[in-house]
Amino acid sequence: MKFSDISKRIVITCKSVESELRRSNIEQLIKDINGTEYEAFAGKLNDIHSSERDVIHRSEVGRGAVSLYLTHLAIWQAHQDEEYIAVFESDAKLIGNIDSVELPKVNFIYLDYQTTDEFMGKRLRSVGNLNKDVIIPVRPLRTHAYVISGKAMKKMLGKRVKCNKPFDWALLDYLNGISYGGLKDRTLFTYIEDVSTIMINGIKQ
Repeated sequence: MKFSDISKRIVITCKSVESELRRSNIEQLIKDINGTEYEAFAGKLNDIHSSERDVIHRSEVGRGAVSLYLTHLAIWQAHQDEEYIAVFESDAKLIGNIDSVELPKVNFIYLDYQTTDEFMGKRLRSVGNLNKDVIIPVRPLRTHAYVISGKAMKKMLGKRVKCNKPFDWALLDYLNGISYGGLKDRTLFTYIEDVSTIMINGIKQ
């Protein structure tokens, strides 16, 4: 499977709080991947899976992180009947030729990541190769660029994972029992350093 075979390419945005740098990056990303915008989740709990509605009240993370968490879940809900989709956060940036990569048909593929080992200053560990372009990294983090299958979206929406940590850490719990991989070449995507806040119920976080 090639990236060009994935027709749904979604870019999470939040126009009300984006800096000029972030908006410029989003517009370039949409052009580069031929993507569509998806406005960040605004905290309307009735719009999200019932098993997740109560986590927002007990969350130990900021409301902006909760908003992003719920946005990813809302995207999964809306697109779970697709074979595959690609999801990008607003800070993702394409810097290589993604169309040259052969993507295996596993349920989840990180297009960029940093493992928990690397986060702590250690070396990347993997448990094998899925093909010449994709490995199986141990405990990968970051969710600014990934590919997910409809099968995975349905299965992950059925799980109950508390939103008490950033979404990329929570995703490790969602991925338990789900086949995944990550690009061997991590020079194709990166993320910009600009930090934009998220609105939830009209409040800037």
